[in-house]
Amino acid sequence: MALCQQTIEARKYEPTIEELAGFTVYEDIVPAPSARKITMKSSASCRLLICAPGTNQYLVFESLFEADCARFFWAMKCVRSVQAQYGPIRYYDENGVQRWHYVDLRIEFTNGEVVLFCVRPEEKDERGKLAFLVEQIRNRELKYHANRIEILTERDVTKADIYRACEILAARRLKNSPDCVRLLELLKTKDAPIRGFELLDEFGCQGAGSIALWNLMGDGVVEHLTSKESLIYTPISYVRARSLS
Repeated sequence: MALCQQTIEARKYEPTIEELAGFTVYEDIVPAPSARKITMKSSASCRLLICAPGTNQYLVFESLFEADCARFFWAMKCVRSVQAQYGPIRYYDENGVQRWHYVDLRIEFTNGEVVLFCVRPEEKDERGKLAFLVEQIRNRELKYHANRIEILTERDVTKADIYRACEILAARRLKNSPDCVRLLELLKTKDAPIRGFELLDEFGCQGAGSIALWNLMGDGVVEHLTSKESLIYTPISYVRARSLS
């Protein structure tokens, strides 16, 4: 009886650090709604399975760039949902033959707008086949599926955009609202832009301050000042509180 009691005690559930900190922890993940199944093997590109932030649903992507574009949208506060492999959508090829296409990403924004995105590096559509397909859908079938349909290339979603999105998503999981409030109030006292590391030195904690700073940039209330969009944020970059008036 004593041994049985010890076994029961040993099997008692111990909360994880994440749960003790107040985060929701999902033990099982399930596939997100998808119009088609993707084979997990390919000789041309990799396949990625990623859990959507804040949910226990995973999405399957056909390439790394496609997954990075999803991260780019997940980091936006104005995005309500991201769906992969949406379709099928009817179109007609150059010979007038009816065919069906699955769009890589379906993005629903908080204002109700729905946009379909075909994700493709520019060098993989040199002959313009994807552009032709998108134009066919835009002219014939779009009204049944979304408000707009666009092509996303590395010109639209750059490496800097992807880096920024990944940092924002990572910081969002560890967000501490009082830290964000305190850092923003400190930044508002500055009459001129300040380097990131100097701001965090005044804040008093590099780790917590960095998490708060990325959350504030993700929320759009702090601005990273840069002369080129291709430049990423570093500790020596200048930041300032964004004027929302």
